[in-house]
Amino acid sequence: AIAEVLFGDYNPGGRLPLTYYNSLDELPSFDNYSVQNRTYQYFKGKPLYEFGYGLSYTKFNYKRKNISIANDTIDITFKVSNAGKYDGDEVAQVYVQYPETGTYMPLKQLRGFSRVHIKKGNSADVTISVLKKELRYWDEKTRQFVTPEGKYVFLIGSSSEDIKLTLCLGAIAITGVAQNEPYKNPDLSPEQRAEDLLGRLTLEEKVRLMQNESFPVERLGIAHYDWWNEALHGVARAGIATVFPITMGMASTFDDKLVEDVFTVVSDEARAKYHNAHREGRRGVRCEGLTFWTPNVNIFRDPRWGRGQETYGEDPYLTSRMGVAVVNGLQGPADAKYDKLHACAKHYAVHSGPEAKRHYFNAENISPR
Repeated sequence: AIAEVLFGDYNPGGRLPLTYYNSLDELPSFDNYSVQNRTYQYFKGKPLYEFGYGLSYTKFNYKRKNISIANDTIDITFKVSNAGKYDGDEVAQVYVQYPETGTYMPLKQLRGFSRVHIKKGNSADVTISVLKKELRYWDEKTRQFVTPEGKYVFLIGSSSEDIKLTLCLGAIAITGVAQNEPYKNPDLSPEQRAEDLLGRLTLEEKVRLMQNESFPVERLGIAHYDWWNEALHGVARAGIATVFPITMGMASTFDDKLVEDVFTVVSDEARAKYHNAHREGRRGVRCEGLTFWTPNVNIFRDPRWGRGQETYGEDPYLTSRMGVAVVNGLQGPADAKYDKLHACAKHYAVHSGPEAKRHYFNAENISPR
């Protein structure tokens, strides 16, 4: 695959989900948790390679077509033309610059993207819908999400620095089978079943069920179970499994539908492994359950952390899109009666400090935002 790219047989379309700085001297100290001058959202310098950057053997031109405001979305439509000599994928990106709020706000924020394949000499109309509710920000004084009044600038382009079109809008209004025991009855809601079960458990039993290894409660039919399982880029530590690219690599695709497809495969394999373990009489074995500590939605705060490859990059919006895709792929359709698996996002919000000190390092001066 690498040779095909190098010799021009395949036109790459990946995009960077993080910023490459020219030097660590451009960043605050590692133990300073302020966001100032970190990530493309707050970095005021000229990066070596910007967030959203990618190479291609062809060239794409942009032309504005239409912008419309619906009840919940701002729909931005533009034409992308392949003006080069090769077919290729373009990742069109929409960023927003907010009105002045009197507080420390991002210089710009990703609010939508679309990956589109265009043959040489052809064009495609691209529509990216920006949710109005995602234009709110957390106000620390009022402790609520608010929509700032003023002018919104939408930046459309191939990366956070390569902006092709600029659109401005004024202030946007945001409007806002029966069983004797209810906990065994699948026709009742999970909440009803859980409430009934809690009333039957003793305090000691509840404590033993609140650990990573949940011990059985035979009188109530509760089996031995271990909650620890991981699937960062494939089912982990449970025998042979399909191994997909590391998380940062998947983020580089800027293709959340593809990521959801990947984790649909992961959840299929996980279910198969779970059922096989039961057929062979194994219960309560670590990494053979249906609860996964995935996705990792930490923001890649600083390149010195050492575990950045586990994340989807430095941007909250891209991370959220990828995280939702992972959860959807793992858990299955939202309208299904049962989830295929249970996804559990990790880690704590500020878990990106000195890895060797992770169990006792105290991160101070953390903004509530």
